[in-house]
Amino acid sequence: MSHLSLTEVVLVSISALFTSILGSWYLSRRRRFRISTPLRGPKRLHPIWGWNQVIIKTGNIEELYEGWVKEFGSIVGVPTVLWNQKIVLTDPKAITHFYANDPDIYEQNGLIKNIFIASGRQHKRLRKALTPAFSIVCIIQPLYDTCNLIDVNSIIRLDSIDIAGFGHHSIPSVTNRLLSWRYLNMLMRKFRTTMSDCAQDLLLHTKQETKALGEHSVADKSVIGLLVKAESANGSLGMIKEEVMSQMNGLLLAGYETTSVSFTWALVELAKSKTIQSQLREELEQFKNDPSYDQLMSTSALPILDGVVHEILRLHPPLPQSNRIANKDDILPLSHPYITSDGTVVDRITIAKGSTVSVPIDMISRSKEFWGEDANDFNPSRWLPTSTPSVEVSEFMGHRHLLTFSDGPRMCLGKNFALAEVKATLFVLIKHFSFEFENGVVGTKIEVHRGLLKRPKVEGRDGPEMPMRVRRV
Repeated sequence: MSHLSLTEVVLVSISALFTSILGSWYLSRRRRFRISTPLRGPKRLHPIWGWNQVIIKTGNIEELYEGWVKEFGSIVGVPTVLWNQKIVLTDPKAITHFYANDPDIYEQNGLIKNIFIASGRQHKRLRKALTPAFSIVCIIQPLYDTCNLIDVNSIIRLDSIDIAGFGHHSIPSVTNRLLSWRYLNMLMRKFRTTMSDCAQDLLLHTKQETKALGEHSVADKSVIGLLVKAESANGSLGMIKEEVMSQMNGLLLAGYETTSVSFTWALVELAKSKTIQSQLREELEQFKNDPSYDQLMSTSALPILDGVVHEILRLHPPLPQSNRIANKDDILPLSHPYITSDGTVVDRITIAKGSTVSVPIDMISRSKEFWGEDANDFNPSRWLPTSTPSVEVSEFMGHRHLLTFSDGPRMCLGKNFALAEVKATLFVLIKHFSFEFENGVVGTKIEVHRGLLKRPKVEGRDGPEMPMRVRRV
């Protein structure tokens, strides 16, 4: 018997490994399709990529999803890469169940997971470790100390998250680096590099400050201060360095970028509607001094401000969808009967382990079925205390029936901070300044700049540029 050469051994090993992986993938896929409820949806557009390329390139993905929902029902099976499918949920009861069991059943990929994607016990441990940084006491001081530090020449700089999150004014270049990305296929690589560099600098700075000032350090009660303590702790809340860095990266994106994007969209919508901007200013001018935290968060003390902020969160959620992978089989109850692809009428669907499940937040927030014929209009009055949400909207259990902050155990830790931050900043700016587009035209056409987050830009411009004319009133 002849001996195999080293090259032949390597080739045989690679072939066996590839066959094993392919076999496991095929058996897993076959099991998913055997167990899962057969769903209706669009036909496979591409034999390999399915609808992935179209979804990535489409600027108005919510219209695509809404068209599918009208045609196929509240649950849609969208063909994706390699003959897989993504299960898109728009049924309120199914979405409530999905979020209630996230992160126990539905999880995101990642080896070292931050609080935004961790699951099970790891998520509970991280949430317990970071919750103190988002108490009312920790929100109020940085909010009122820094809400007037605004750079209106570029993107809005929200320094309150600098102090509450990082303990000092710390992030002058993150936004500019993120906005410089022009090609989507380079996005994640540059994201990891940029965020990791900033996180390393912040962590080193905080350690030095904490060592020098001890309990008098401003950073001591911030998120990063808690992370530094957790890194040196040996108890149940202790974290390894990789976990600390992962939380830093997540906070830089979720705590800084998402809020600045929401604020930018607020200025755009107010510039589009001078009437609403004037009404808001009249409401704010009734306050001779700064409102208290309770007044700021109330729906009755500042109803127009509250309506503007929540309408922005509805129309322009920073994250357009929630994507998860089921780590075990599950059954989703439905609000309304659903007709499967084989014609069976069901009141629940089965999700097999390994299935990708998605909630299209963008589409649901603009759906005429839920929000009425003016769903695509900027209408803050829908949030006034005298207005009552429709029966369809009331079925969603998120904050004020919105999914912008997610829901269930994974609801955004910084929800109250984000709301207070945007409201306080708008209070200061709109009370003292008027905003209009560069050319003074109310009907200036605005496009969406697709990147890691959806930012507004003036039609025809290359990047997410939003120049505005600002006048003191």
